[in-house]
Amino acid sequence: MIACYPDDFMAYLCMGDCQAKICRYDEAIRYYHKAFELQDPPRYTDSLHSIATIYEITGQIPKAIETWEEILQVLREEHHITEGEAIDAPKREIDRLEHTLQI
Repeated sequence: MIACYPDDFMAYLCMGDCQAKICRYDEAIRYYHKAFELQDPPRYTDSLHSIATIYEITGQIPKAIETWEEILQVLREEHHITEGEAIDAPKREIDRLEHTLQI
């Protein structure tokens, strides 16, 4: 798909999903980042959600928190969302992950 659609973020998102499914996390993160970069604002945050999840799975909690904070930034700056569940859910994830660092 990437060879046929090198400028389509969905091709990279799908490739990231395939790599994550077989636990090739570093490759998955690279594809997810590329998928995010290829989008024009306002960007979808699906690839960032996947990156945050991989960081948590691999024990890289500070990076997972950083990625959730990036999601919040995109929602605020590109989607102009400042309240509600779209903001509350990432904040809960950050709080949960910060709590795991304290344990």
